[in-house]
Amino acid sequence: MPGENRLVVAASLALAALSWGCELTQSVRQTEQLRESRAWTESQRVVVETFDGAVEIQGWDEPRVEVVATKYALTPQALRAIRVRVEELPEALRVVARRPSGYRWAMGVEMSVKLPRKASVVVRTSNGRVRASGVEAPLHIVTSNGKVEVEESSGPVVARSSNGSVELSRVQGPVEVTTSNGSIEARAISGYAQLRTSNAAIKVEELRGSIRASTSNGRVEVVLLEAGFEPVRIASSNGSLMLVLHKVPPAGLEAITSNGGITLRLPTGQGARLNARTTHGGIRVELPMQEQRGTKTTLEATLPPGGPLLHLQTSNGSIRVEGLGSP
Repeated sequence: MPGENRLVVAASLALAALSWGCELTQSVRQTEQLRESRAWTESQRVVVETFDGAVEIQGWDEPRVEVVATKYALTPQALRAIRVRVEELPEALRVVARRPSGYRWAMGVEMSVKLPRKASVVVRTSNGRVRASGVEAPLHIVTSNGKVEVEESSGPVVARSSNGSVELSRVQGPVEVTTSNGSIEARAISGYAQLRTSNAAIKVEELRGSIRASTSNGRVEVVLLEAGFEPVRIASSNGSLMLVLHKVPPAGLEAITSNGGITLRLPTGQGARLNARTTHGGIRVELPMQEQRGTKTTLEATLPPGGPLLHLQTSNGSIRVEGLGSP
């Protein structure tokens, strides 16, 4: 009967789907691990390039580079098509994995690399997290749709991602971070820090140096322990700013946002010149002032005995200047 025929066809399709699903489950983690160890010379930088895979970089005291590459694919044929090669050049030691032609999805290579601490490092991947620690030379990281983590680094750091957060901890030297739709968190940073993101927050603790941080649709929090010689510049849109300065930056401060309030905390007795402006909000200063003038929404004043210019500007938000001991 027609109804019975439909039932038989439906049952057959269900069995076929179940069988295909079992095959897919069995093949989805086809993996192969490769290991390489090469001697390193001081003239060589280390370059790691892969695709759709996480990368871990760890500095060590050995004069060689050790690579563990884990390939993954849906089928054994796709797995064999992936090639990982190590190229030794006078100026660089390159570890490279590229997507084979004819394949688009569900494959990639994860890399774990141990290298000398003094080796300069370049990492490029996509759709993968990058974590680096113990590097004492320039470190350049580029990824997409992946988180970046850097800790215990004492060389210049450049980190770029999209749709991924960035975390830095115990980093010395200049730092440049660019991402989008991902937060930036930094702790115990020494040197100049340039941090940029969008649609996410920026949080910096224990900074010793200067900073330029900007975001959109996100809050910015900065705790500055020791000021560098560059101006401190903080900007956001649709986000509040919280700035805690244990020392007034000698080159001054510029903090600008819209649709958010600004809170600035300063040590009592460290002089500065204050210029605060808002459009729809109030201005409140809890520190001693001299030579003050302005309106309900503008204020120019001297925090005795005077000093660098602190410019605070917002719209649709209030501005508060407090002492460090404020709750």
